[in-house]
Amino acid sequence: MINWKKTIGNMLHHYMIITFAVLVVTALYITFLVCDGIQFGVEILWQILLVSFVCSLSELFFGMPEGKEYSKRQWIVRWVLCYIYVNVVVLGCGFYFGWYLPDSMPMVVGMLLCIAAVYSFVYGVIYFMDVKTAEQMNQKLQERKRASDEE
Repeated sequence: MINWKKTIGNMLHHYMIITFAVLVVTALYITFLVCDGIQFGVEILWQILLVSFVCSLSELFFGMPEGKEYSKRQWIVRWVLCYIYVNVVVLGCGFYFGWYLPDSMPMVVGMLLCIAAVYSFVYGVIYFMDVKTAEQMNQKLQERKRASDEE
């Protein structure tokens, strides 16, 4: 059963992290990898917001349903499928929006490297935030246990 409130909250959380990472990587990509002949206007900001949102929808398809346990293999399969989804979205939208020239191998490789960097950053941040939350929950549980033992 999907907990919609939690799923939407996770999507918004992922959206914010994704958007931040994409803005940073886009600035680097445009500065160092974009060849002459491609011009970007203010519309790229709206495009980034849209692509980041569509990428954050991966939480609907590949997020972990409430109360369901996954094996390590199942988790890896979901992670890889999510990565493929993100690549399809970013490369497809990037082609449509003219972010790269498909016949320019350095630009395509640059896009793939940027996708990998953003994906790794986003899931690294999410992982470390989850670890911190788990540590805080464990600390609270220990405090409650000590308090109940003292009574």
